[in-house]
Amino acid sequence: MSDFPATYGEVMKPLDLDALPSELAQRCSTSPMIREWVHLYDRVLRAEKVSSPTQWSPLEVVIYEHDDWTLFSRLRGYTTCEIADFKAYLALCESVKRSEPDGENFLLQASLEIQRLVSTEAFRQVEARLLAMSQAQPLAPNTTEESDSSELLHG
Repeated sequence: MSDFPATYGEVMKPLDLDALPSELAQRCSTSPMIREWVHLYDRVLRAEKVSSPTQWSPLEVVIYEHDDWTLFSRLRGYTTCEIADFKAYLALCESVKRSEPDGENFLLQASLEIQRLVSTEAFRQVEARLLAMSQAQPLAPNTTEESDSSELLHG
């Protein structure tokens, strides 16, 4: 995977908060929790390492399948700060789901809007190449299901 960027942040535009859709912009301006979530989501997305489960080592596959994202992240080379950001992001997602009437749907829609705003042609090419890899190669040993790279934060 040496011809891929190390992280998605290398192929993303900066997040322009002024370009957020009106509903999301309004929620950011009125809710410190939503504003913090937007910033955390952007940081976590930028730090995300570009990888394909088809290229993971057997140890990475086993740790991933045991749902130990902290150990998986360490094994993949994430920094202590990046792991802390991801942990804070997960906790904040749960808070938003509990406190917002449409929490889960809001998070999905907001994440898609943010991805749209920061996406570049290079970002889309990376995603397309990863998808092609997953379709062309069998998954790494012991992997039971395919994973879209946009769904796997810290992978």
